[in-house]
Amino acid sequence: MRAVDLVGQRFGRLLVLSFAESRAAYDGRKVRFWNCVCDCGKGVVCDFQSRERKSCGCAKVAANRLNPIKHGHKLNGRRSPTLSSYTAMLERCSNQNNIHYHLYGGRGISVCERWRGEDGFKNFLADIGHRPKGKTIDRKD
Repeated sequence: MRAVDLVGQRFGRLLVLSFAESRAAYDGRKVRFWNCVCDCGKGVVCDFQSRERKSCGCAKVAANRLNPIKHGHKLNGRRSPTLSSYTAMLERCSNQNNIHYHLYGGRGISVCERWRGEDGFKNFLADIGHRPKGKTIDRKD
């Protein structure tokens, strides 16, 4: 079987510049590695065996960085206490794998529709406001 030449092809943010080398994989087959450049300018060597690699890693970093910003809640580079309380509340009430689910969702306690979905956090913030220092959110029996 003849190896495919990937030079000039684009995979997400990566542009293949040249062939780098072949190495033996753990199962004995040969894996071809390619010299690539990311749209951010960083050079990276990739194998593209799974075709899942789409950037040098900058895309994932950017996505993680934007997640708290999406909700407008970032404090010292981290999620705000308000956003943390909100996500913990959702987890306790809807994720059966959460350690506290049996005390909340497992007992039929749920989060109102207004506080779920795309604008859920925005609505939660409008209704509740910012979390005061040293306070948490809990259920009302």
